[in-house]
Amino acid sequence: MDKSVEKFGNLELTVRVVNINPGYNDEILQKCETLNGYTAFIERVRSHKGTGLNFQDAMKEAVSWGISQDILGSFLIEHGTEVRNMIQGTTFNIDIAKEVWQEEAREDGYEEAREEFQAEIAAQAAEIAKKDAELEALRKQLAGLQGK
Repeated sequence: MDKSVEKFGNLELTVRVVNINPGYNDEILQKCETLNGYTAFIERVRSHKGTGLNFQDAMKEAVSWGISQDILGSFLIEHGTEVRNMIQGTTFNIDIAKEVWQEEAREDGYEEAREEFQAEIAAQAAEIAKKDAELEALRKQLAGLQGK
């Protein structure tokens, strides 16, 4: 069995996916300004793509619009380029998402294991240094006894 499973256990998770497109689950969007802003932003991109703009131009326009309307404004000011790069030509794929999550979990596990290993090595090195000091003290005592 994988050591990380032994140490941390398993987690079975059920996730509820909610459609936040306009006309679906509006009560959720009314309660969450950020989610509502995200929905408006995506709709702005879609509507501009529908008018014949290419995706890149539709994204640029939506980012400018969002900033001017203070819809995700501070986030878009800081991360507008990242948003365009993330959304550009991507669609959600659960299989790819699972692979990414599993890889991140493995990396997290490896990092934790590496940190634990380094801590163990440091503890063993300290123990060796202590034993070396004790041995040196015994050598000095022995040398002192032999010199008498």
